Amino acid sequence: MLSIHGCGWTSLLWEDESVMSAAVAQPPLKTWTRAELDALDAAGLLAGTRFELIEGEIFDKMGQNPPHAAAVSILAAAVSEVFGATKVRTQSPVEPADAESARSLPHPDVAVTREPGPAYRSSHPGAADVLLIAEAADSTIDYDVKRKGRLCARAGFVEYIVIDLNERQLLVFRSPRGGVYTEIHVLRPGDVFHPLIAPGSEIEVVQLFGD
Repeated sequence: MLSIHGCGWTSLLWEDESVMSAAVAQPPLKTWTRAELDALDAAGLLAGTRFELIEGEIFDKMGQNPPHAAAVSILAAAVSEVFGATKVRTQSPVEPADAESARSLPHPDVAVTREPGPAYRSSHPGAADVLLIAEAADSTIDYDVKRKGRLCARAGFVEYIVIDLNERQLLVFRSPRGGVYTEIHVLRPGDVFHPLIAPGSEIEVVQLFGD
């Protein structure tokens, strides 16, 4: 187990650099708030869609290729054996840090909560309620590790894991401090994952790849 701590232009069309910079400038990006999306949803404009809001940007959660969909199912089953199925949420919202709640609402592939699902009828679980956040990633590995990982660290989720389907490894992020995870473990088939909140339990990493 590896443990890491700390964690052309072919020709110029303009002589004036400022003119060239202006020519390639992008139009402003429209960012969204949860209140705006709630209003669109209430108007029926988001019916049949599935997305997550991260730092004001909307990311599509509809398209899952077969390996990703299978990995989510396998992961949910594996953590259900440890924590119990009633505490496992699949692609459901969790609350970010208070300062980011207006512009972010992540929907992790899997989340494990302290209490069974009915306890969160009136509000989404936040860091105090969540024992484990998990994502399966192939084409989105950079987004899940960096952008979403930092969001989870800032929220204070104690353990965030990413199944890297490309490299067949499990990335385990722990000890959030100062908006980053300061402890990273890279586990591979043949290794065993011991969830931080359930240290006496174990999940064989190879199991998460359906082998």
